Amino acid sequence: MTFLLFAARTIQIKRELNAKQYEQTLIADKFNEATKKVQEQQQAITDMKNNFQNYSSVFQQLGQSQALMALKRDQGEEALNNYQAYGMALNMGTQAGTALGRAAQTIFDNTIAAQQKAELSRLQAQASSLETRKTGLDTEIELLKEEYNSYKSQAKEGVQDAVPHFGLA
Repeated sequence: MTFLLFAARTIQIKRELNAKQYEQTLIADKFNEATKKVQEQQQAITDMKNNFQNYSSVFQQLGQSQALMALKRDQGEEALNNYQAYGMALNMGTQAGTALGRAAQTIFDNTIAAQQKAELSRLQAQASSLETRKTGLDTEIELLKEEYNSYKSQAKEGVQDAVPHFGLA
C-alpha cells in the first residue's frame, strides 16, 4: 500500500518539475530578450554620441558662414578680399562653431543620454532579477529531480515488498 503513496507523490513531483522547467524556459526567453535590449540601448547611446561628434564640423562650418556674413555686413564686400580680416572671421567662426558643438553635446549628455542611461539601468536590473530567479529555479529543479528519483525507487521497492513471496523449500 505504501507504494501507492510513493507513486502518487512521484506523479505530483513530476508535475511540479514540469511546471518549474516550463517557468525556467519562459525566464530564459525573457532574460535573452532583456539582454538583447540592454545591448541595443548601449549601441544606441554610442551611435548618438558618434553622430554628435560627426556633426562638430557642421557646427564649425555654420559658425564660419555666420562670421563671414557678419564680416560682409559690417565691413562690406571688400573686407572679404582682406586676407587678415577673412582669416580672423574664419577663425572666430570655427571657435563659435566648436562652442556650439560642445553646447549641443552637453545638451545631449544631460537629456537624451540621461534618459537612455536610466532605461539601460532599468533593463539591467530586470536582466539581473531574471538571472536570480533562473538560478533559484535551477536549484529547485535539481532538488525535485532528486526527490523524484528517491520516491520512484521507494515506490519500486514498495511494489517488490507487496508481492507475495512463496517459500519453496
